[in-house]
This record gives sequence, C-alpha cells and structure tokens, in this order.
Amino acid sequence: PPEDMTPAKARKEAQLVAADWEAEQKEAFERQKAQQEGHKTDYTFGQFVDEVWGPLCVRDGSHRPSTIAMYTNILKVMRPHFEEQPLAEITGIQISKYLTWLRNDYRTNFGKPLADKSIKHHYNILSFIFGYAEKQDLIDKNPMRKVDSPKVRRRAVDALSEDDARRFFRELGE
Repeated sequence: PPEDMTPAKARKEAQLVAADWEAEQKEAFERQKAQQEGHKTDYTFGQFVDEVWGPLCVRDGSHRPSTIAMYTNILKVMRPHFEEQPLAEITGIQISKYLTWLRNDYRTNFGKPLADKSIKHHYNILSFIFGYAEKQDLIDKNPMRKVDSPKVRRRAVDALSEDDARRFFRELGE
C-alpha cells in the first residue's frame, strides 16, 4: 500500500481487492466446471484471451519474453474491436474488416501505417486464438478459415552491381 495510507485503510483496500479477485476466480471456476460437464461456455473474446488462451498458450513457459511482449502489444490494438463480443459469434467478415482497418486507417503512435508484416502478425495471432478455441470445443466453426491471409509484399533490394562490389571491397582494403 502507499506509504501515506493508514493500516486500517490499507487493510480495507486489500479486502476489496481480494473480494474482486475471489469473484473473478469463482466465475472462471464455474465456467470451467460447466465446460467439463459438457456445456458450451459463453466466453467473450476478452474473457477467453485473459482466462484461457493467455495462461495456457502464451504464458505457458514455452515463449520468450519478447514474443509475449509482442502478443501483449498486438492485443492492445485488437481487444477494443472484439473485447465484449461472444467468442462464438465473431465472424470471418468482422475479422476481415478489422484487418482492412489495420491496413487503411490505423496509425502507430508515430503516425505511420502498419507494415504488411505487422498486419500478418495480427492475422496469425487471431488464427492462434481461434484455433485454440476450436480445439477446446468452445466454438463450432473457426472464423479464420473464411479469412484470406494478408500478403506480405517484398521490397526490391537495392544491391551493388558485381563491379561496384569489387571496387567497394578494393577501397576497403587500402
């Protein structure tokens, strides 16, 4: 707790945080219990990412910190578009619209559009999320099967000609 907080206020704050945490855990337990009993659970996209995909697929100890950081940063952009939607109701058209928005309208903090490779990362993470949801029988159909993978355009390399390269290395040797 902050240093200026009295012990009584700190205890009260801790109790409120603990109560919230217990409620979240109870809800997750009830959802898991319903799933084990054969009932489909109605996860929203945000709940699924937080409670299932994140802990079991991302923070499972098999990924490097840089990979986890990349997923986290991409989810900051992705979540507002799908957060409250039921996972099973997200369609391929909605995902295609999201990818089009990324390509045409989204700008980074520096005001630049996303590179093709970054859009491909968004596509891959969505594929990973919905693939895992399908594997766990939380959705009947994977909407990513209806979405074409974004193409990554390769830039032409401006390389030295063979004669220029020889001259360059000759100059380096002197």
